[in-house]
Amino acid sequence: MVQQIRKLVQFLFGDYEGTAGTSRLRKLIPVAREYAPQLRNFGALLVARLAEKNLSRGLNWATDKLRSADTTSRTFGAATR
Repeated sequence: MVQQIRKLVQFLFGDYEGTAGTSRLRKLIPVAREYAPQLRNFGALLVARLAEKNLSRGLNWATDKLRSADTTSRTFGAATR
């Protein structure tokens, strides 16, 4: 996913050579140049939202791991008494 975001950012900031590997993308270059400012704003919002989702998933994962570790330690603590 990081590589795809990198290619999207390159394309939206005008690096058409690095991302124009397919004829479909080459056909979009004139449109991308015309709407470059709007596309850059959209790309920035998209990347920010993807980063938020990844951060949220990571925090949820860490929270689950901490909860399961806490539950495990309480269970073992009760069993040894």
